Amino acid sequence: MKYRDIIKLLRIEQWYKNLLIYVPLIFSQNLMRKIFLIRTTIGFFALSLASSAIYIINDIRDVERDRLHPIKKFRPIASGKISIKLAFFYAISILLISLFLSFTLSFMFTVAIFFLFLLSMIYTLYLKNSAILDILLIAINYIIRSSSGALIIYVYISPWLIAGIFFTAIFLSLNKRKIELITLGDMAPRIRQVFNEYNMKNLDQMINIISTLIILTWTLYSIESRYPMLIITTPLIVYIIFRYLMLINLKKKQYNNPHDVVLKDKNLLISILIFVVMVIISIYFIRL
Repeated sequence: MKYRDIIKLLRIEQWYKNLLIYVPLIFSQNLMRKIFLIRTTIGFFALSLASSAIYIINDIRDVERDRLHPIKKFRPIASGKISIKLAFFYAISILLISLFLSFTLSFMFTVAIFFLFLLSMIYTLYLKNSAILDILLIAINYIIRSSSGALIIYVYISPWLIAGIFFTAIFLSLNKRKIELITLGDMAPRIRQVFNEYNMKNLDQMINIISTLIILTWTLYSIESRYPMLIITTPLIVYIIFRYLMLINLKKKQYNNPHDVVLKDKNLLISILIFVVMVIISIYFIRL
């Protein structure tokens, strides 16, 4: 066993999802407050460690099916590089570290992490193969990730932002299912039971609906919020969504997961970075 196998087991590349914890910090105009930034960053690592524990347990649960998957068969547990007993020990250890870190910040933040872990176990053990419910539970986990940042610094988070994050999580999850369906082809139902219910047609229909909701929610939030200049970012939101969908539908590149789409396309990555910069400028530097 090598250190890179442990890093791969923790799926550190997936920690980007926990950057949502910074949303309350940014939108409450506290990004420049050092103590709040430090607390949120500690929270980010606590949340990320809990996420890694969840990934490990999920890999243990799915080890036999992962061995049939053309990509997942190379994961440390599926490939036999790390034993199931050792992987379980790592999962429990980092979960305890996560809970300890979270408790130093806020009791309610600790509750949020525990609730995230509990919902993830329900997903892994019972709802992973329940069409639509699997997507909704993942989206709720994204809401917990973002809302937990507010529990650390004791600020209010707009329901519009929560709704937007919820819809975006559904959008990414649906596209993940689509990517898996493209990658696995006829093998999909054998590797994952839920693909007996998902197909390209119903996934595309749901993606079209949720894309509209994301654009509408962000536009309405921009108009109703105390940062009206956010409205100038709406064209970027539209471009990012359309570009993302276009890349998946072209099928000219093989994507393993949703974030691969961003990392492999320079235009999309630059657009997202510009969007983040414009949001920060609209909140912190433009006064009307």
